[in-house]
Amino acid sequence: MVPGSLPYDLSVWMDKCALVKLTLEVTTEFAGLVSRRAPASPAPDGFPPAMLLTLLTYCYATGAFTSSEIERRTYEDDIVRYLATHHHPDQASLRAFRRRWRQVIKECLLNLLALLWQHRYPAAASEARDGTPLTPVQRNPDVSPELVRLWVCEAERRIDRAVQWDSIELDE
Repeated sequence: MVPGSLPYDLSVWMDKCALVKLTLEVTTEFAGLVSRRAPASPAPDGFPPAMLLTLLTYCYATGAFTSSEIERRTYEDDIVRYLATHHHPDQASLRAFRRRWRQVIKECLLNLLALLWQHRYPAAASEARDGTPLTPVQRNPDVSPELVRLWVCEAERRIDRAVQWDSIELDE
């Protein structure tokens, strides 16, 4: 694999349980924001926003893009069922959440990509000299702007793929 290239399913870079832990770490930072800004019933069936954010971030990271596949995995995949907290969000709820919180999902994917990179190529620092925690992108001093751009593009590409594949499914 060329340095900087990313696998389709990011779980090839690490154990799925470790990827779940990183996904939870990343999405926890944003879950409060989503919960505070979401209406009392964020999805038609009132699914918890933090759960939906974590679920979509993990699924997009592991190559599950269509809402129908994600819904199916909440029944069949133990890890996805765990992340969905034994809820089974329907396709429409997943698409509605993605539309509303696309930028936050993108930020979560970007930070997850940075953490995965850090795991694969360990960095020296986890906090700034003044003690403030660094974002995953800032943690590795060797990360080039080109690599960060790659991650941003990859995060956006994964969400675009989900939108496109959902559109194709709806057309059939």
